Amino acid sequence: EKRYINDGIQVESTVFPLINSNGDIDAIAGIDQEIVNEEKDILKLVMDSLPGRVFYKDRNLKYVYTNKKFNDLFKTSSKEIVGKSNDIINKLKDELFDKFTEDDKEVIRTKRNITREEKFELENGEKVYTEIIRTPVIDCNNEVAGIVGLSLDITKRKQM
Repeated sequence: EKRYINDGIQVESTVFPLINSNGDIDAIAGIDQEIVNEEKDILKLVMDSLPGRVFYKDRNLKYVYTNKKFNDLFKTSSKEIVGKSNDIINKLKDELFDKFTEDDKEVIRTKRNITREEKFELENGEKVYTEIIRTPVIDCNNEVAGIVGLSLDITKRKQM
């Protein structure tokens, strides 16, 4: 039998009886073995290899996925951010938090891409320039299921 457990890890469970020398069942035992999903591993490798920061949010603006470059910039991890909204990224100033949230809402409302350039300052004072592309994910009912975002670092280009 296959099933999912808490952290989204797929396992295969095998249950079997433990029979004593009289032929009676003393107990029931089981073994759970993680099923390695090769496609999932390849997709993660591809996403982490991209030159930009990638995120996916559901229609309620909660993070579902963030790639390694996204996590590295904000010194967080996918486990810390998944299920939360922009406010988890406490390194953002309030005005950027509001701007990012409004852009997300506009993508959901209009079902159209938005591309913006933003400058923000990290806690260490470093200024980062980005081009952020937000794209709606449309489901089979022509409704927005979420938002995929790609944030490209354009700091060097802006400094030139």
